[in-house]
Amino acid sequence: MWGESYSDKAKSATALFRTEMEHLMAYYRKPEAVKDKIVKAYIYKGFGLEMKVRRALRHTDVYNRAIQYLSHSERVLIMGSEYGENALLLHHMFPDISIHSVQNNDESLLVTKGLLTLNGNLKYIEEHKAMELEKYDTICLFLSAIQYSESFHCLNNALRLLNGQGQIVLFDIYGYSEKDIQKFVKSESKNNICYLSENEVDNFISDARLTYKKTIEKVSSGRLILYAITNLG
Repeated sequence: MWGESYSDKAKSATALFRTEMEHLMAYYRKPEAVKDKIVKAYIYKGFGLEMKVRRALRHTDVYNRAIQYLSHSERVLIMGSEYGENALLLHHMFPDISIHSVQNNDESLLVTKGLLTLNGNLKYIEEHKAMELEKYDTICLFLSAIQYSESFHCLNNALRLLNGQGQIVLFDIYGYSEKDIQKFVKSESKNNICYLSENEVDNFISDARLTYKKTIEKVSSGRLILYAITNLG
């Protein structure tokens, strides 16, 4: 197995070491291994904020499914990462990918300033600065952290910032009926949580006359829906 000469043994040991390191690195880039590390970054920012982050990251299967969509991207934009937790987790999973996370208020930006990143590939930015940057290969929208009234504004911006062959990954889409949607709109909870329906997203993209391919993945927090836009200029 190891060879007869010292040189052969050294080569075999090196190959084994590299294989084991690849397996170890692959494990520590999985969301279930990274999640606790991310939560610890928020412990000293207040108990309430820590619990919000724990709830936001509790569905690791969502991120496992997202791996196949982000692994071939070079530039990724995150919208709806309320306190930067989603972006930080994805950054630990994909440290070599350039990730920008849009933070919509001063409080959120202030929180993210104290977060340690692995390298310079993760940046937290304001929305108007995102509009000034180059376009992205993949845009992830965490809709549960976006107010319903702002959801279509975010979708419009996502379309403007997407590469011609890029993809939009929508998290937290639910199969509510139009009757349910109207009920949610009238409730106070609608002002804080997005219950954007799949039909609403379909109609929005159809009205924009875009060609797209939709892939639906069932996950514990709802459904992960990928819209691959193919004919943006």
